[in-house]
Amino acid sequence: MSYDRIFLFGGTGSGKTTLARKLSSILKIPLYSTDEFVYNGNWKTKYSQEERENKIKTVLKKEKWIIEGVHDAEWIDSLFEKCSFVILLLPTRFAIFTRIIKRALKNREKGTPDSIRAVLKLIYWGFIYKRDSFIKHKHL
Repeated sequence: MSYDRIFLFGGTGSGKTTLARKLSSILKIPLYSTDEFVYNGNWKTKYSQEERENKIKTVLKKEKWIIEGVHDAEWIDSLFEKCSFVILLLPTRFAIFTRIIKRALKNREKGTPDSIRAVLKLIYWGFIYKRDSFIKHKHL
């Protein structure tokens, strides 16, 4: 069996982006984030449904890809149906909290600090994943 189309699901701070980047580098497979199908270059402007569907169709035409993300909307289903391997990450809440704080500290060192509100939102999303999006991801 070939693992040319990999989907990594996980909540905020689960390590999905880090793992996806490493797999992409090792396997030489292009990497996409589900955010790329939702947001138009920034976190405030969203693509229209038609634009999102066109982006998804473009990726689905490719022979190889890795997609990582937390989204659980119905548009995920078409991507999931075409993947050959799924990785579902579910770390402890302590690990999630630690990773989010480390990320915030790195951003601060880089000169792009996150607001306290943004960090608290990430922690909240990381903590609710198990009773929210995880249910859909596990079902898929």
